[in-house]
Amino acid sequence: MSGTTAAAKPRTEIREKLRYETLRALAIQGKYSFVVTLVNAVVVFIVLVPLVGQDIMMLWLALIGTVTLIRMLMIAGFFRLKEIEVLTGSWQEAFIFLSLATAACWGALPLLIDFNEPQWASSFVIFVISGMSAGALVSLYAMLRVVIPYLMIILFPLIYVIASTPGAATLAMTLLTGMYLILTVRSAYTMHANFRKSLRLELENEELFDFLVHARHDPDRKFKSSHNEKFWDDYGS
Repeated sequence: MSGTTAAAKPRTEIREKLRYETLRALAIQGKYSFVVTLVNAVVVFIVLVPLVGQDIMMLWLALIGTVTLIRMLMIAGFFRLKEIEVLTGSWQEAFIFLSLATAACWGALPLLIDFNEPQWASSFVIFVISGMSAGALVSLYAMLRVVIPYLMIILFPLIYVIASTPGAATLAMTLLTGMYLILTVRSAYTMHANFRKSLRLELENEELFDFLVHARHDPDRKFKSSHNEKFWDDYGS
């Protein structure tokens, strides 16, 4: 029973460490995405305000600006928190909620314009949504719980609007946009798996190095005891 407990403790510790490092990666990657979000939002406002109307676009800009500002403050606060405070607090849940709120703001963009005319406006919106989807993939792939819903929230409205717009190329554009969603989701799974694998190997190497240093200073340590403390035994993702 004690052996099982000894083996379970390191595995619990590595899971907590993996979770913390995942959130830390999201925080680091998130720092560089806020500037892109704000710049794109201002450009979209300037371009679409003559078509949509100033009141609606001002409301849209205020929403996305407010959510982005809160996310920026959250990211800044992350690096002032201790690891235990991050793991036991609600930082992860708040991060996911605000990320999905951002996705909802961008996802609403195709619903604000008429895709029938002018053509340049619909092409511009498709370009913006595709770019923001790719940016989200790069900055959020560390956690599937946030990146997959984000991609669906931002792309499903676009697919719906395209499918609802009459035209000879409607079916083809709908299929292409759907394929783009499938490819980005698939890429998210691949990038996430590679990230988790690299992170686990890094943590295991640190633990192994730690063990070798202790073994050097404590050569009489029993092998059985050290074997029970190897956190990667029977560890699953």
